[in-house]
Amino acid sequence: MDISVIIATLGGEQLTRAIVQLNNGKVVPKEILVCIPKEEASLVDKLAFDNVRLIVVDGRGQVKQRSIGFHLAKYPVVMQMDDDIFLSEDALEILLHNLMILGKGNALAPAYRNVSTGRPIHDLGDGWSGLLKSIFAFLVIGAPWGLSRMGRATKIGVCYGVNVDCCANEPFKTDWLPGGCVLCLKEDLILENFYPFNGKAYSEDVIHSSLRHKREVSHWVIPSAICTIESTNFEFNSNTREAQKYVARLMNGSSLRIEIYFLIIRLTSYLRIRLKKWLNN
Repeated sequence: MDISVIIATLGGEQLTRAIVQLNNGKVVPKEILVCIPKEEASLVDKLAFDNVRLIVVDGRGQVKQRSIGFHLAKYPVVMQMDDDIFLSEDALEILLHNLMILGKGNALAPAYRNVSTGRPIHDLGDGWSGLLKSIFAFLVIGAPWGLSRMGRATKIGVCYGVNVDCCANEPFKTDWLPGGCVLCLKEDLILENFYPFNGKAYSEDVIHSSLRHKREVSHWVIPSAICTIESTNFEFNSNTREAQKYVARLMNGSSLRIEIYFLIIRLTSYLRIRLKKWLNN
């Protein structure tokens, strides 16, 4: 089946590389819609690819840009992709093959690895580190213990990805999907601009997954389909707090539990900064 790819971007330098890797894959998209705010449109007006269409959007907002692309997609299979995602040569082929098997009512994502190290992005830790993470996840966040929390979304909006090294090469059912790369049939898309805040769309993938779940769309990670991305540190600020509180309300999470979670995160961050200053003195 023919594929439309939707890339919401601000025109970063990695965009061209992401498109080149897409077009060098075993399955090549029929169209790639690059959705960009008009203020940044000049940054990408010379993209020299036959299957790329530039969609200029009034105003910023990743979810808004993507939703406009969804509306304009021509083909029956649609994949949303961030501009810093680099798919392996066979990743799109594998995702499409699994979608054809699973059919309507399913959304699929690849497994994530660090572009520099090759290690899984979603590493739950091992040894003492893994034990402490499991204790914190179980007691504070309300997540399952150990590896059983892979792919799970908790009621306070903290979600866990899938470590590709800890599961077999077969569809792995999850509660949610990271927003960097998701493939589904066009009829299963969430078309509206659902993000309720201005600025960077923190936790939009959790909200998006919750909306798909309400429409009875199942989520799957395909471990044999690999994408790479640079690891990023979790940002904790007023915007991430508001977004996570919103997700917690959507998922009927405990307001007390999320406040305890925020308190521990702030305390841990403070202690880490103090320790770093002490070691540097």
